[in-house]
Amino acid sequence: MECRQLPIFHMLAVLTKGENTMSVIDVPLHATLARNLAHDIPSMAPSVETDASPDAGLGFHICQTLQDVTDAWSVLYRVYLRTGFVAPNPFELHTTHHALGRHTAVIQSRIGQIAVGTISAINDSPALLPLDSVYPNELAALRSQGCKLIEVGLFGDRREGMERSFNTVLELMRYTFYFGQYSGATDFVCGIPPRRAKLYAHAFGFDIIGDLKSYETVQGNPVVLLRSNTAKAVANRNRHRAIDFFLRNPFDTTAFDSRFSFTPDEMAGSLLEQYAGTLSH
Repeated sequence: MECRQLPIFHMLAVLTKGENTMSVIDVPLHATLARNLAHDIPSMAPSVETDASPDAGLGFHICQTLQDVTDAWSVLYRVYLRTGFVAPNPFELHTTHHALGRHTAVIQSRIGQIAVGTISAINDSPALLPLDSVYPNELAALRSQGCKLIEVGLFGDRREGMERSFNTVLELMRYTFYFGQYSGATDFVCGIPPRRAKLYAHAFGFDIIGDLKSYETVQGNPVVLLRSNTAKAVANRNRHRAIDFFLRNPFDTTAFDSRFSFTPDEMAGSLLEQYAGTLSH
């Protein structure tokens, strides 16, 4: 398949004339789809109070500061620790060295000022992608075809009952979708548990392109490699309900201009800098 980018203006143009394109989370998904996808998002009961004022509600945020990113990856650590995806570490953070750079956008969901969930989108770089440790040949083949890759991962939510709030999952994924467009990426890749691969293919336009493997980064848990070509997924939006949701709910991608940059000066002396020094390259 040709790896071509679908420009944002073209994406928005495929919306049927007269459809509502306001950025509101109101596109319904089949309840079974929502429940099944939710089972793949590690969740945990909150260890601190998350019932800030009922009026505060759930919001979404592009991490712009060191504190934002630290909060997001602290939540991820606690989620992954409980689900057996990571071993304890004294920093109580989890990420990968591939994510430490301007090529990454870290997104978090919050209730009031409390971080409850996160996802990261990592553009391909000289450091490669996290999934290169498991699928080097498959990703190299995509690069040789001219694909500009972006990996979606570092994904977790600390709350229980995600099937009751699947719009949260869609909103986090929506941010990664538009960060891919902002970055000029042609293809998304992700690694997920094999039991849900077909479901992700249906909802998000992914194809299974890698065999079942053991992923040491998450304590040897099983993973399969998925790839979604943006142009193909958008062209088939009627088959992929999540892609249709993204297109119906666009937002101004210049918001990514202010994402955290991970410069040495910004990280100097921080807990994240200390933790980053322990990550294998």
